[in-house]
Amino acid sequence: ELLNPPTKPRHYHAVAILTKDGRVWAAGGGLCGDDCVSNHPDAETLTPPYLMGDDGITPLPASARPVIDDTPDVIRTTDVTIVVTMNVDEDCKFALVRLGAVTHSTNTDARRIPLEVLSRSVFEVTLSIPSNENILLPGEYWLFAMNEAGVPSIGESVTVPPPTTFSTPVVAQLRAEVLSGECVDMLSSDDSTILIQQPCSA
Repeated sequence: ELLNPPTKPRHYHAVAILTKDGRVWAAGGGLCGDDCVSNHPDAETLTPPYLMGDDGITPLPASARPVIDDTPDVIRTTDVTIVVTMNVDEDCKFALVRLGAVTHSTNTDARRIPLEVLSRSVFEVTLSIPSNENILLPGEYWLFAMNEAGVPSIGESVTVPPPTTFSTPVVAQLRAEVLSGECVDMLSSDDSTILIQQPCSA
């Protein structure tokens, strides 16, 4: 399905970033030399259907969106839970979306982390925070609330600082054993990885 196609091609050296209001900012493309017709030193904004009315033309009013009144500025994997204050008592879902960092049309920082709702009490919602540092990576995030119609709130800025220690290793511990030959096998288990010299085979 093609939604609201852009007026200009966005290809090599382009960027597309999710903004805090739920729209997508697209810019650039080209950089293939002077006077190249594919160079686009400009930008445009896509308004997704979830921010439009039933006619697909009229933007939703601000009153149609949930509002996050208060949330922690910093979240850590050791927090276990956080409490978010809403402006209305509404059955919302929540997600952290990592801010994008794009180069050469590739965004390696794209990450959406749904947060489980543990409890609700009038305007307060308690959310579960992932304890795995490989899931909740350090960086800057938007915290969004989505109502039952799928309409998002304005994103609230949240920082996830680097952990002081990693409880979940990114790479299993490596241990070398007699690595004097040219060929090495890697044997892995749940808690370690061992490098073992083996005769080279053709």
